[in-house]
Amino acid sequence: METGHINSMSDYLLFDLETVRNDPLLENLETAFDPKPDESVEDIDLKKATVDDVKQFIEERNPGLVWLDIHYEMEIGGKNRKGVKEAIMSRIALLNDPVPDKWKATPELQEIVTIGMSDGFDGDIEVLQYEGESIGSTEYDEWITNSLARFHERRGSRKLCGWNITGFDIPIIMMACDVYGVTCPNYKIHSFSGIEHNMLDLMKARWGRDWRKLRESALAVGMPSSEDAKDELVTGSRVADAFSRGEFDLIKEHCRVDIVRLQYLFGTYQGLFF
Repeated sequence: METGHINSMSDYLLFDLETVRNDPLLENLETAFDPKPDESVEDIDLKKATVDDVKQFIEERNPGLVWLDIHYEMEIGGKNRKGVKEAIMSRIALLNDPVPDKWKATPELQEIVTIGMSDGFDGDIEVLQYEGESIGSTEYDEWITNSLARFHERRGSRKLCGWNITGFDIPIIMMACDVYGVTCPNYKIHSFSGIEHNMLDLMKARWGRDWRKLRESALAVGMPSSEDAKDELVTGSRVADAFSRGEFDLIKEHCRVDIVRLQYLFGTYQGLFF
């Protein structure tokens, strides 16, 4: 990749993770958010109540799915009031999936399935991809242990660079090392020791913009759309589904292209941030 700079900055290791959710841990978390519906209200009939009365009843009494299903059918077959339907559907969705989406993406619930790395801004890219059938198997334990060791070997004493790594990737690595017994440096996220170059934070601090997306940011600094097009998944939110289908090549290529995106960003802003 041509960046217009002389130095390759090989004293930095660019990296990116792809993860899937740890469903057993999610089930544990569900108990904390369980609305615990009140099944004793199943015989209460609110057909003649106002919209506000129905919404207040649902909020305060927390009826179960039986009551909600019955009254939803009664509502669409009767007055068909928008506010009532929305209140009932919202409560049904909460009972079926009580954990807020923001919690599902937290580092504590993630398992690593891909690690991408690059020496500096123009180095060769290495992608470690787990291609087994299940997380938690002996095969996975061996893969993640070896992959974490390889990651730390590649890093050595260099600084880490990435996108949102202080809020996502580094905590996941630290927890994985703890779980699988791999020696892990103390990254001191609170002080950014050794990981000063979290591109998302640097760009937000420099321009005050809402820089959430790595892909768009890389395209904005000149990454060719032809290279971007090689990433069929486009976003990490599709990794879990691809993993369940055994589409490991798609995940691996998505991670590789994310590293290319990082290379363009870090290469472009070399000298400004580094």
